Amino acid sequence: MARATAPSDFMADPATFLADAKAERRLQDYFDRYTGSWFERLADEDPHRFTARDIVAVSTLAVDIPAPTSIWLLTDGAAKASALLERIPPQQAIWDEAADLSREGPAWKLWALVHASGWPEWRGGMGPTKTSKLLAAKRPHLVPVQDKVVTTTLFGKPRVDGYWAAWRRRLSGPAGAELRASAESIRDAVPAASGLSVLRVLDIVVWMAGSEADRARRSGPA
Repeated sequence: MARATAPSDFMADPATFLADAKAERRLQDYFDRYTGSWFERLADEDPHRFTARDIVAVSTLAVDIPAPTSIWLLTDGAAKASALLERIPPQQAIWDEAADLSREGPAWKLWALVHASGWPEWRGGMGPTKTSKLLAAKRPHLVPVQDKVVTTTLFGKPRVDGYWAAWRRRLSGPAGAELRASAESIRDAVPAASGLSVLRVLDIVVWMAGSEADRARRSGPA
């Protein structure tokens, strides 16, 4: 593994958002107000295949999987996607030493397959946000969502190369364990959030903070 921690990968360290006194309230507000609170509940429990439930679950996160991609995943591409999912343990976390995040590994191959496949042919429309949300429905402990609000809030830009690697470094080692414990503590304080992965807790809390900041900027000075 690389460095145990790498706050320098981030413009804003994720830990600061969990330390904010508003973190718990933001997580609760998300479950009270946003359709994304249904994401995990609607995602199919079958860990080794994409289903129509997964596609509906992604729609709760304000994006839609293009019809050509959906059709391909449910028909001609189902076996190929399942073969890769079967090579990725369902509970494997991004900070696990055994997790293979290389371009030759099954997680990256699944990303590439979903990103560039469709029926009757690929027509685009599956950028990092949609691809990451669909994969997160199947592997919530391994694949972080690449939402524009979150990446801009944490990295200062909407698109980030090496996104998986940055999260892996930040969640590894002693400092990573502290960050994970903080996320779990906030999750456990909000009953509706029971069962969320560490990545998802971080995603929600940072997204809520970033969205609040965006609204404040747009409204301007009082």
